[in-house]
Amino acid sequence: MVRIVSGLLFLLLPLPLWAEVQVSAGWQIYEVGYDAGDSELGASEPDDSGYTLTAVAHRQFGQQGNHYFGTGITVADILGDTMLGFRAMDYQYEWASRYRAGMFFGAASLDSGSSQSGYYFGFNFSVLNLGVEGLDAAFEYTHGDGLGRDTLFADDPQIEKPDFFLDFNTLSLSISYRFK
Repeated sequence: MVRIVSGLLFLLLPLPLWAEVQVSAGWQIYEVGYDAGDSELGASEPDDSGYTLTAVAHRQFGQQGNHYFGTGITVADILGDTMLGFRAMDYQYEWASRYRAGMFFGAASLDSGSSQSGYYFGFNFSVLNLGVEGLDAAFEYTHGDGLGRDTLFADDPQIEKPDFFLDFNTLSLSISYRFK
């Protein structure tokens, strides 16, 4: 919880520097795969779903002002655990004042009871101003890779070298609001 609050403060303290702050809430479906270093132990979880919350601060640039570059955080449910993602780079391109497409890259950490961190990236597409200025709908694909841990849990296969890596893919649909 402390990491989430400090992440939000990081975004909000220099608010005058940002052109807009975008917050979103949505629902995602995800698929998770495991790699224990032994092909016989590799497994995957069936598809499941959970919430996703995101806050991103963007600065507008470009001659027409249709490029947005920023940073943000994501909090999501993966396997009943909280995934915290830091978007080190979040870029969006706007056209026709109606659509945005973007991509992001950063680090992700899964609160599974052991330190489990890796990187994540994704792509998104938004339809802007759904009847209200600043209210958008967004579709997003996210991939997390190499979220590693070296601690065995009771339900893990008991092996000599306890290196477990988790990968995930998500598809989400969110409603967001842009504060300018």
